Amino acid sequence: MSNVIASHGGFIDKFTGDAIMVVVGAPEAREGHTKAAIDCARELSTALGTMNAWVRSLGIDREFGFGIGINSGEVAVGNVGTERRMEYTALGDTVNVASRLEQLTRKIGVPIVVGESCRAACGDDCGLKGPYLAKLKGREAPVKVYAITAPSGHSEDGAAPTRDTRGGGVFAEG
Repeated sequence: MSNVIASHGGFIDKFTGDAIMVVVGAPEAREGHTKAAIDCARELSTALGTMNAWVRSLGIDREFGFGIGINSGEVAVGNVGTERRMEYTALGDTVNVASRLEQLTRKIGVPIVVGESCRAACGDDCGLKGPYLAKLKGREAPVKVYAITAPSGHSEDGAAPTRDTRGGGVFAEG
């Protein structure tokens, strides 16, 4: 997975539990970083499919999945911490929203969800489904989100949210 991330100009900020925080477009601004992040997510989906096929070929009845949340916007990047513990990271509301979008993937049954800022940045070139309205933790009003279609040949191809979780989740805008 790390090679896929690097090939799209991203870097792994940190591993937390079973999650990977990835940043694309920093420390220096990069033209097309949003599309690169979306392309990276699609390629990660393909890599996960390949890994699952390999696991099945070993006779292991286990399939791995993931959720990816992508958001684009201003962040503060740099070294954060003290003399005892310092790390390079990205901070800010954009990062928090990306984390909430990742959490939303489980609620709505799609592997990749992106924020409205991504739609604005890449227009119709990114193959997004939506918009859908989502209630995110820490937000008063629902926000527009989009599902990403998976690479051709995957079960998520053309996926749209499959669960109606209006009590705190997503529903189709209409």
